[in-house]
Amino acid sequence: MIKAQIPNGYEVVNGRGPHLQVQFVMKKNERIYLSDKAFIFRHNKVKTIKDLEDLNIYPVGTDNLEIPENTIGFHIYGLQYRFHTLDEIVQMNEPAFSPKYTPTNGINISYNYSPKFIGVSIKIDNSINTNLKYYNLHIFKQINFNSSNSIKSITLNESLTKIYSIDEEYYKALETIKIDKKIDIINQIIEELNT
Repeated sequence: MIKAQIPNGYEVVNGRGPHLQVQFVMKKNERIYLSDKAFIFRHNKVKTIKDLEDLNIYPVGTDNLEIPENTIGFHIYGLQYRFHTLDEIVQMNEPAFSPKYTPTNGINISYNYSPKFIGVSIKIDNSINTNLKYYNLHIFKQINFNSSNSIKSITLNESLTKIYSIDEEYYKALETIKIDKKIDIINQIIEELNT
């Protein structure tokens, strides 16, 4: 796996696999600060392609994450891992050594994609704090609260374990170029009509 491009100060995300960490933004006596602990959220273990459709991640070790008093927001950061096949995702969830022998199909070409760093600050009302720098904001959707003032889950627009190919990136870029060209043509026609 290729190392992620991680901003300084966020090295704590390394070695934890696909996950997001939630750190509370607190305000007391007009002073704003981060809580001293961050809490990890993950997908349930991926075993089938259907499991990738669940775009919710959940707090590890508890059903709900209690929101402390004086919380005014959340600083969320972590990594999205990208894989070429479902098998690569399932293997990531298996222990490194298994006494059970499984024959292989011979040489297996693997693809190494750099994990994507995600970083976003969310206000207590679930809106994005655009005053702070963010990374890959398109992956985050919303925090899901429950009635007991705690976080039940976080919903994403993309899974933290994403099946990805460089072709997908190429075709997205190509579509963007096509759309940009169409916009240029439309603007040119409008300009000609106005003269």
